[in-house]
Amino acid sequence: MKRIRTEDGTWLPASYKTGRYEDWKKKQKIVYKKNDESEPVHLESAGCARINNKGKKFKTNTMKKYPKGRKAELRNVDQIKKIRKKSVMLRNYMEYRRLQNLKKKAARIGNTEKI
Repeated sequence: MKRIRTEDGTWLPASYKTGRYEDWKKKQKIVYKKNDESEPVHLESAGCARINNKGKKFKTNTMKKYPKGRKAELRNVDQIKKIRKKSVMLRNYMEYRRLQNLKKKAARIGNTEKI
């Protein structure tokens, strides 16, 4: 079988160079302007849309799985108390955890100074 050496040094079968690129170029309707013209080289094809929309290969699902319920504008006294109690408990817990983490950090720093 006859082989052809490419510019980068790889060997390809001679059947590779059978005008496939030209056929592909015609099918894709790609037009290149020649370099000797004063205008810059540009590409005219449907493939340009793909280049311009980089990162938009897949459609994102725009519909939500579950519709959002209406937000209650007015709350009764019990609801307000419950929300406030929950936020206070969360704040207290976060403060407790912050102090615990500071103790751990201080213990770690103290151990490294002794070594």
